[in-house]
Amino acid sequence: MKVRTALPDDLKNFIRLVQAGKLFAVQDWIKSGKQLRLVDSNQPKTSVLYAAVESGFHSMVEELLRAGGWSVSELSAALDLARSTRRFDLAELLSQRG
Repeated sequence: MKVRTALPDDLKNFIRLVQAGKLFAVQDWIKSGKQLRLVDSNQPKTSVLYAAVESGFHSMVEELLRAGGWSVSELSAALDLARSTRRFDLAELLSQRG
């Protein structure tokens, strides 16, 4: 049985920025050293990286990959999503940087 971990409000806000395509706000968030992900999340589909792939914003995915720290499960889920949605540009980016 999987245990669902509730996302803190700051991560929910961060995901909203990613989904809205607010690249500069995301860059500021990263530069400020704020939390980018849940450390021990067993829900890779709730990750910020997954949300960026869902949005289809190439530069957003690239920026998040540059920030680093993504788990294998988060990277795999994002790569699977990119492939299933035929976003091969994002799949290639995730394969190269992930």
